[in-house]
Amino acid sequence: MAILFLATSILAALVVVWAIVSILQGRLNKQARLVYFGCFIAAAIAAYFTTYQYNHYPNANTRFRGWPIPWLIEQRDSPSSPWLDFIGPLIVLAYPINLVIYLLLPSIVALLVVDRLFARAPPPQA
Repeated sequence: MAILFLATSILAALVVVWAIVSILQGRLNKQARLVYFGCFIAAAIAAYFTTYQYNHYPNANTRFRGWPIPWLIEQRDSPSSPWLDFIGPLIVLAYPINLVIYLLLPSIVALLVVDRLFARAPPPQA
């Protein structure tokens, strides 16, 4: 399962980078670039708030900090016991992964627009 998560995360990151490179090369008109970078800013803000300002309690003794990828998971034995935290690699990677998740759909749409605008016309029939 971890391999599948890693592979899809890398694939999503490559799609986002490909879209950003295509847009920065000037393959879209100015309005489409502004819309994409507006989506980029909105995704960065949304990723910040859902990563660092959102707490999810799946049960009374478990707390996830961040969504959809949590940066910290805390558990306790009983309501009166202290929270014990699990700090793994996601404390560093949660925000970039969440940003990629939020940018994936606008990037796919931008790549489809780039493909439509710059598709090669078929050669003229003789």
